[in-house]
Amino acid sequence: MAFLLLGLGLALVIASKIVYNKRCIAGQGIPYNQKEKLLLYGGYGLLGIAFVLAVFNLA
Repeated sequence: MAFLLLGLGLALVIASKIVYNKRCIAGQGIPYNQKEKLLLYGGYGLLGIAFVLAVFNLA
């Protein structure tokens, strides 16, 4: 279970970065839009859940 959450979380974080980089040229400092924030924070949340499951050996 933790491995599935880890893989899904990493996929969401990477997808957010790809969408952001397609939208703007690197180094411009354009803020993230709502879709990118949702992907990024959702991915970080899943990574956090996977970490807690792995640390406490619940998976």
